[in-house]
Amino acid sequence: YFAGVYAIDHNGYVKENNFFLASYTAGLRVSDISEIDTKKVSEAGFFDTYPTDNIAKFNGVWNVYPFFESGVIAIHDIDNGLFLVKAAE
Repeated sequence: YFAGVYAIDHNGYVKENNFFLASYTAGLRVSDISEIDTKKVSEAGFFDTYPTDNIAKFNGVWNVYPFFESGVIAIHDIDNGLFLVKAAE
């Protein structure tokens, strides 16, 4: 799977059929992996905490935590602090 941004991906977590990824300047990226057995992965959503750019450098999201029962996702951004987000229902 190749995303449409050039940011550096790291610290990924699987929760049910989603893969939550910290992607430095591209923010939190969420991929639907429900059909990964057929090599189909698609982006389900994102939250960009560093909207300046999406290039490969060490700014933006350091880590994400998608395991709260409430559905809230914690995003730690090196430059901008803590973000708490939740997908629209």
